[in-house]
Amino acid sequence: MSFPYSPTLTLQWQDMGKWRVVYAPDFEACNAQPVYAGEAYRFVLDISDLLHADQENTIEVSNLADAGLAQRVGGDLNLVIGMMRLNLAEGRSAIKDAASVMEEPVNRGEPLAGPAEYQHGAFNTGGFEITVDGVRYPFETLVSYPGGGFNRLEASPEPTVEGQLGWFTSLRGGEEPLIVGEGPDYELRRSISFDDGHIEVSDTWVNKRNRDLGLIVDNRVMLDGDRRIHIAGSTDPARNRYYSPANPSVYVAGDDHGIGLICEDDVYRNQAWLHYDADANATGLRTEMLWLPAGGEYTLRWSIYPMASADYFDFINAVRRDWGSNYLTPGPWAFFSPDSIIEMPIEDLRAQLDKQALDYFIYCGGWVDRQADSHTIGFRTYVLDDYWASFRDRLRQAIDKIHEARPGSTCLVYYDTQRDSFPDANVRYADSAITSPAGEHSFTEWSGQFSISWSMVATLENSFGRAMLDAVDEYFDQMGVDGLYWDEMETTGYGQPLISHLFGDGYSCVLDPETNEVDHQVAVQSIAGEGHRVAVVQKVYDRGGMVMGNGPAFTRRLLELRVPRIVEEQHNDVWWYEGLLDTPLGYLSSYVAFDRFVRVVNQASLPVATHWSLYEHEVQPHLFPFTPIELHPGYLLGEERIVVSRPGNYGWHGERTLARVIHFGTDGMITDRAFTTTVAEEARTAVELAEGELVVLERIPVTVTPEDGEATVSNVRYDETGLSLTVRSDAGVTVAIEGGATMQVGPGEQTVTMEIGGQG
Repeated sequence: MSFPYSPTLTLQWQDMGKWRVVYAPDFEACNAQPVYAGEAYRFVLDISDLLHADQENTIEVSNLADAGLAQRVGGDLNLVIGMMRLNLAEGRSAIKDAASVMEEPVNRGEPLAGPAEYQHGAFNTGGFEITVDGVRYPFETLVSYPGGGFNRLEASPEPTVEGQLGWFTSLRGGEEPLIVGEGPDYELRRSISFDDGHIEVSDTWVNKRNRDLGLIVDNRVMLDGDRRIHIAGSTDPARNRYYSPANPSVYVAGDDHGIGLICEDDVYRNQAWLHYDADANATGLRTEMLWLPAGGEYTLRWSIYPMASADYFDFINAVRRDWGSNYLTPGPWAFFSPDSIIEMPIEDLRAQLDKQALDYFIYCGGWVDRQADSHTIGFRTYVLDDYWASFRDRLRQAIDKIHEARPGSTCLVYYDTQRDSFPDANVRYADSAITSPAGEHSFTEWSGQFSISWSMVATLENSFGRAMLDAVDEYFDQMGVDGLYWDEMETTGYGQPLISHLFGDGYSCVLDPETNEVDHQVAVQSIAGEGHRVAVVQKVYDRGGMVMGNGPAFTRRLLELRVPRIVEEQHNDVWWYEGLLDTPLGYLSSYVAFDRFVRVVNQASLPVATHWSLYEHEVQPHLFPFTPIELHPGYLLGEERIVVSRPGNYGWHGERTLARVIHFGTDGMITDRAFTTTVAEEARTAVELAEGELVVLERIPVTVTPEDGEATVSNVRYDETGLSLTVRSDAGVTVAIEGGATMQVGPGEQTVTMEIGGQG
């Protein structure tokens, strides 16, 4: 469902409920272009699952092109249908048969399944295999060579295909097999570590030539039969080729197990296309742009996780644990404009902020001073120009007032290094441009709504990067910020690499599709700019500040800096997968209804709200802070609390810790609904929920230990003064407050009250 339109641009035929059609003068011209493989105009759709047997069915075709797009391409964009035919076929629909394959497990409080046992073997042909739950998974590698062909590392005793003349592989066995491959142009050293939890593969590619070398490397697993496949989390069948450095994974579900593949090193994950090849029935991780200088080498590292369940989230939570992703997620959050803060009386402002328990505040997006004009937009270094002096002063006033109204709060101001809106930024920062293959500097004029913004790459070495690093001090000194809200921190969108053809990042190139030779080096923004982003974050930290990022981390170094990050989940139902290896924060944009808060929880995230004064519902103060333990759709397990939007049996695994259980109705208001907790080897609260409701279980430092069997606990009340609860047991229980009092409670139903620090 996707295709490489150019070496650096992949397009999808279907995305977000829309179909792509070619812009052409007739029904023949585009078929001659190789990228369309002779099928530019013909669509064959199986609509069996959309038909109703008991009523009339209507097929409606809508042209979704708008006037803005027509203006950009210089045409009227009329949709012309040359022929439309409805065919009836015998037998069952493949779409309907796929429903059972695509059904996903639902976790309702159960412990993670953990790794699966597996057997393994490696071959002198360069590939290897694992067997999980009796199912064999062969792993092979395709690697290009100059001249236009591919060598293959196979999971078989003997080669089944021929590669480059002179190419051979050999195997040195042992606990960690070493595979060596060598040909006229390059050498491979592959080491494989078969650990209990997962398998680590390190592939060192060495350029033997006296000139540079570009490689396509496709590490993939061969499948037998139909499988549910997650590409960067999503099971959307339209996503058979996708770019996602934030979640560089593919997952294959078996009957009662699964295997996950994920890129480990930063270059691989920022170059990789995650793909499914229907012809070969294979899925994997593919770079098409690895660049090696003369005599140079690079090691691609990737891992395989055999899992003891078919649940993708068992896999993703295992990766989160190994990557160190489970760090503190602060909140609640709100966005502000300076003028509305300045205009509000301090008492009213304090009441609004206290009502939502807001502690983190963000000034918005690209700067627009509507007291001056609504057309000029400010990005990057331009916001330090004299034009913005009044606006910067008003930001300082607003921040001071927020600090007065809500002492200890954190105020961040918009910062972005992907664009600059100085009218002459293309000249001022000519060495920092994001350019097309033709050398054109990319820019946007926002369809005429705002002034021009030039696209930039900030590195530690170029002029724009140096200016943006210096700007950090100006933000603190001129506006009194507590840190930066860094929009577009890694890239300007998802699904495609952001590339400049002006210079190289030292790892990436564009290959000639006919010869597999290097056409030219390029800079993937997230690779070239990593050092700059690290330096900016560290500079903010050195000043005692904080950074909030829009968009998840694309490298391990940036993840290790523990910057809280949001994903703009308001746009669609797929981008939330991008943030699954980072802080679980989903942006709401302008939505205020409580069902949008529930939607974010259904997407394994916590909401970042826009408004500080428009919400009537009461959930925000009960969602933060949150330190993740596990993430699942509709079920977020944290150290401090558990947030759920689906029925289940919830608690902290292996603990008898109690919780204050708070129920929110479909209007987001707290109700008096009670829930019962059963305590045996661990405490579990049975939660019944209707669609659109939420429950938050707030951990309290209280445990109940039955003398024998189990106990039930209800009516839990806990605050800084004391504890009360109702407990029922057959043999009695011990109630303990962490670091404080304990109480022995007899059999039967008992009401317990205890004072903090004393005996009840």
